[in-house]
Amino acid sequence: MDVRKGFTAIVSVCLLAALAIMGAVSLIYWVGGAITSQSAAERALPITVVPIANDFATLKVMVANTGTSTIPAGTVLRIAENGVSATLEDALPPTNQRQVTFIGYSDGTPRFFPTGTYTVYASRVGQAGVITVASEAPVILSPISVSPNANNDYNPCLEEAGGDLYIAWDSDRLDPGGDYEVLVANSTNGSLWANAVQVSDSQSNKNPSLEHNGTHFGIAWDMTNPSNEHIFTKESAAIDAWSSKKQAENENNRNREPSMIMDSAGDYFIAWASQDLGNYDIYIKKADGFTSFAGNPSTAVDTNASADSYPSLIQDSNGMYWVAFQTDRSGSMGIWVTNSSNATTWGTPRQLPVKPGGVEPSLVQDSNGRYWLTYHAIDGIYDYIWLMYSDDMLEWSPNSRVSSTGVNERSPFLMQASGGTYWMAYEAAVGGNWDIYIRSTTNAMYWG
Repeated sequence: MDVRKGFTAIVSVCLLAALAIMGAVSLIYWVGGAITSQSAAERALPITVVPIANDFATLKVMVANTGTSTIPAGTVLRIAENGVSATLEDALPPTNQRQVTFIGYSDGTPRFFPTGTYTVYASRVGQAGVITVASEAPVILSPISVSPNANNDYNPCLEEAGGDLYIAWDSDRLDPGGDYEVLVANSTNGSLWANAVQVSDSQSNKNPSLEHNGTHFGIAWDMTNPSNEHIFTKESAAIDAWSSKKQAENENNRNREPSMIMDSAGDYFIAWASQDLGNYDIYIKKADGFTSFAGNPSTAVDTNASADSYPSLIQDSNGMYWVAFQTDRSGSMGIWVTNSSNATTWGTPRQLPVKPGGVEPSLVQDSNGRYWLTYHAIDGIYDYIWLMYSDDMLEWSPNSRVSSTGVNERSPFLMQASGGTYWMAYEAAVGGNWDIYIRSTTNAMYWG
């Protein structure tokens, strides 16, 4: 038997702990190990479950074939105990990814999954190959509140630097019910966050965008005074010592919601919504330094009689610049996108097939070249986070609802870290006030 032929499966396990079998999602951990040879009929997967609480639980396993072949129907996974087994559930797109849940014994008796190592056997008749259990950092399927407090936190964004995660957001915690300030915090694992550091210093400040160039952080945000609103920037070698702020643009009226990136040439660009011509349009500008934008002109990405806002700017692996933004130009709120090869001349915007009323987009391209768009839209009485993907920015997957908490969730920000983990931050109204939450996954189609 040639074990080099066949497939590679990646398996993750999470312990879902609660007072009943279908409890709240907990943490999910990946553990190392590889099976280099097993029979084609059944192969063992050693899995360590990290405990969160000792109670009735559900053991979930994600199987992903990283090869070109699909996982065949009828594949069975079982735990090394009599009577505990489960067949693969419906395929998650694409068809080489499946989820399986071990709930209990075959007679319906609940199964208790305490701390320990479980051996899961994959029965795949007629298939030979190598099953690898990936080694990775913790993955957070159950949302974690980054910096809980009794006031309101909004508009998060994420960045990675030196292997750590950094998050910026705006909050009224320093002036409850009054002005908002931009705050930044960092974490080594996404679970425990350091105390927030204040970045802005006057007026009301919102909608931060955070970027790191390898040595320094740059941050952009909008600051409101009684008569207008402008984009400002700061930089810092560390998040606790920021430079003086600099105004990034000089357009009329209100300018807000910046999205700042560093492109493949090391140049910085900022996109934002400007009311320069009376209604909001998307503008873009190239920096003449790291966080200095004053010396270069602004360019309107597109001018339209409707209101365009909340741009999300990226450069893809082919060097193409893309801006996704929310607009009501079709008669109701939705998300549109346009692109440019030089960040100066932009194509005609086109509408994306998001859920009705979709707003506040976050666009990203992952290390495999796939584009992901997340946003929020009302489903019933609540705002939920939605996600869809495309391999060419033309054909898009169906919309998938990421959240299901029964509370309002808005302003998602999606990124992929250098290790491959996808991180999502967003604001949620839990307990009467708005807080920033974060979650992550190694498979962007599966968020728990």
